[in-house]
Amino acid sequence: MLLFSRNGVFNVKHTFSFRLTAEDFDVQGNLIPRQVLNIFQKAADSHAILLGVDHDVVVTHHLLWVVTQTRYQVISLPKPDETLTITTWPTPPNRLGSKREYLIQNENNEILIKGSSNWVLMDMESRRLASFADIFPENSFVDESVFSEKAPRLRNFETDNQPYTLCPDESTIDVNGHVNNTFYADFALSALGDFNGIISTLQIDYLHEVLCHEPLTLYHKIEEKTAFIKGLSADNTLMFTCTVNVK
Repeated sequence: MLLFSRNGVFNVKHTFSFRLTAEDFDVQGNLIPRQVLNIFQKAADSHAILLGVDHDVVVTHHLLWVVTQTRYQVISLPKPDETLTITTWPTPPNRLGSKREYLIQNENNEILIKGSSNWVLMDMESRRLASFADIFPENSFVDESVFSEKAPRLRNFETDNQPYTLCPDESTIDVNGHVNNTFYADFALSALGDFNGIISTLQIDYLHEVLCHEPLTLYHKIEEKTAFIKGLSADNTLMFTCTVNVK
């Protein structure tokens, strides 16, 4: 079904092709989590342009796009040099924002990875949430979710494991002036040490924005094939949490 945006014709669901290289994979054969999130982000950005709700447009309304949660499930591992497609669409918003769904498929239309992210519009000055109503064109949402169950929210936890400290530099900062959401996956995995395996699911909850040169102390807890990670600021504010499940 075709709809019309302020900038022309677009599909309710947005699909494009991309190709993976060996550099996109780790030694375990996983598609590197930050690369998965990068693919999601590029799909969301390009669709937002078609919808007329991209960064350059929303800032004219003194608003910012902010992701509050991302999760994905690996159904089957993609391979280097494989040509894949990603399909994305936004779901109808509620008072807390909107979800954006993602499906990564191979050339046989088999689903390899499915994901979902929660997005909100935030006022640039007050940092309060804003409504989607005056920004999105009509009929630009699809009431279809890739996950049947709600995402669990990881709460704070206690651990005796040795913490890991890092300080984000300029290379991690995006157009909004804070650490880009894709780098949180790198931060979380860097704290895990010898924990490894084929990733089946990953979820990140973004609780507060992390800024350049703002030290983060990372703590982790491992329960069998599940790792829990949290990042705390210098004043012990919980900045993000992450859960990784491996096979």
